[in-house]
Amino acid sequence: MACAYGFDSAAAEIQKHFLSGAKDVAAQRVPDELIEMTALVGDSASMAAQLDRFTAAGVGTVYLIPFDDEPTARAAAVTQVLDEARPRTPAIA
Repeated sequence: MACAYGFDSAAAEIQKHFLSGAKDVAAQRVPDELIEMTALVGDSASMAAQLDRFTAAGVGTVYLIPFDDEPTARAAAVTQVLDEARPRTPAIA
């Protein structure tokens, strides 16, 4: 996927580190631009704006996977992003 988005050299470096067992180094080598192109990050308002851009670009499916140890916090995070995004992006279910 990284190559398809134009990050060929980064993908090669990431793979080299990952396959050698240096997974932390591999993760550090993922370009911020690639993350921003493929993931929702930030507070609920910025994630909602990112959802708007994804929807405008024709993205039809987005998986929201919040990272938190507490299940209720994860559910609340998804609800918060959706509540922020729905008024601006009617296609969001």
